[in-house]
Amino acid sequence: MKSSMFISTIIVIGLTNLVSAFTDSGVSNKSKPYIGTSICSKNILNKGYSCCPYKCEVIYTDEDGTWGIYDNEWCGCNPDFYVPDEMPEEYKEMYEDYIRRYIEVTSDDKEIEKKWLIDKEKIPYDLSAITVLKADIKQTYICFDPEIRVREYTDETPDHTYEMTIKTNLSEDGLIRDETNIDLNQEQYNNMAKKQEGNVIYKTRYQLLDNHEILAIDIFHGDLDGLAYLEIEFSTKEESDAYKTPDWAIKDVTNDIRYKNGHLARYGIPDPQ
Repeated sequence: MKSSMFISTIIVIGLTNLVSAFTDSGVSNKSKPYIGTSICSKNILNKGYSCCPYKCEVIYTDEDGTWGIYDNEWCGCNPDFYVPDEMPEEYKEMYEDYIRRYIEVTSDDKEIEKKWLIDKEKIPYDLSAITVLKADIKQTYICFDPEIRVREYTDETPDHTYEMTIKTNLSEDGLIRDETNIDLNQEQYNNMAKKQEGNVIYKTRYQLLDNHEILAIDIFHGDLDGLAYLEIEFSTKEESDAYKTPDWAIKDVTNDIRYKNGHLARYGIPDPQ
């Protein structure tokens, strides 16, 4: 589920419905892009100021280092980690919690994720709510060992985002995996997608915050129509072990290779056992 350099699969893709103001975040003249790192300018820190919220890199300030300090305009804040004043008050606290949890579970390249098979007709959330982030995903595998895939993400705007992901298992049960994500442009994506192995996976991902956990609900289409998953990523194995299967889920399939997306691309929906 993680999507590091791409930032977040859904935090970026689904934000249009929630905070359109993000399109202008960053330095006040909008001439600099944001850089999503944790680096702060030494001369700013030496003046006693902290870095802007969450993750950013200082792009520039005025000569004495005080311009924009108090309104976050002095740095190119990654908009995924910045809650603008324009956001409706009723969403600010929820979104800050969302950001905080996202940072916790994506602080390194290790993915610790559990997966449950679910009935899409029994999902206990309103997936049309403004607080639910949504994206359509087209997922193409170009290698199964190691697992390499490319994705095209589409939301309700005309924009498309492309990404390549490489995953390798770090535990025998597949719970913990190393994950590397690389942004692609459209041409790179198209060229890599030509190396397709197996079937293309089409799904819609809904992402929401519930009880301080980020839930990703995948509803599949096409050859996999009828299949639906719940995925939750954790910051530690201890958190993962302590999390109980939701009472509305059918079963935990984290350790069942038949329900891995790569397996679905090769063999389709598993026969029930």
